[in-house]
Amino acid sequence: MSVPSYRRTENKFEVLNIAMEIFKLSMTIVKNEEIVPKKNFKIIADPLLNTIRTLMYKISIANNQYVKSKEQLEYRLQLQEEIKDIIIMFIVDI
Repeated sequence: MSVPSYRRTENKFEVLNIAMEIFKLSMTIVKNEEIVPKKNFKIIADPLLNTIRTLMYKISIANNQYVKSKEQLEYRLQLQEEIKDIIIMFIVDI
């Protein structure tokens, strides 16, 4: 029996997979010398890729939190807020 569509949720690793795809696409774009010249690579690409790496790291930490106490719940919620903030900053910077 399948799960009704209104009850389906994203797998906790799906967000990490999406972040990994964003990282791969970003690497493809910034390594294209027609888009980002080599002389500007560090200026343009490093902040972008570091942001995505940080995002992936925080997502993996949040996914590995098994909530058994109020403190763990608060920590996971804090991580989720940090992830949202990084995503918002990422979108605004683009």
